[in-house]
Amino acid sequence: MNDLLRSMREQIPIDIIYVSNKNIFTKRRILVKSMGEQLIRAYCFNRKLYRTFKKEQILSTQLVYQSQRSS
Repeated sequence: MNDLLRSMREQIPIDIIYVSNKNIFTKRRILVKSMGEQLIRAYCFNRKLYRTFKKEQILSTQLVYQSQRSS
């Protein structure tokens, strides 16, 4: 099971490296709420808002385990 799917199913936050349409790289901590073929709807802890991310623009993922959540 990939990290995005696991984040959604188990409601585990995930860190992603994301590149925007303007070619800006950011690290985001998100909680995946729903996934389609191309888009992911997630709560972004950085922006404190629900955001939509394009799967093709997510460069890397890492699940955030309990001991890492306070950082």
